[in-house]
Amino acid sequence: MIAISYSDYSEYGCPECGSTDCFPFDGVYGSTTPAECRECGNRFMIVSNKLMISAIGYNSEGIQSGFLGLTAERQIELLKKYYNYEMNAIVDEEGFVFPIRISHPRKGYPSNRKTTKEEDKYRK
Repeated sequence: MIAISYSDYSEYGCPECGSTDCFPFDGVYGSTTPAECRECGNRFMIVSNKLMISAIGYNSEGIQSGFLGLTAERQIELLKKYYNYEMNAIVDEEGFVFPIRISHPRKGYPSNRKTTKEEDKYRK
């Protein structure tokens, strides 16, 4: 699972297909939203523009865990202690994987946002 910034999601949509028709699949935790695309089914994390690490992590059984208070100092501490190069993630001692934010894979290709007539009415 990958993590992207909120601003990248707003501009480029789902990292797989570009859709902005995504919904939170497991609640919001701190400054992170786990999202699932309704178009392609891809799951990814949307993190605050200020975060480098997803505040939500999962273990191999799909159980969720989270970090509270991810200050810049805490993120650096976690990166130094738990960074897994192969997974590009933080893997803590209990096996929870917290994705690290990456540059959007579709950067340069705008989202293929489909708006409803109701939404279009407010854009004008």
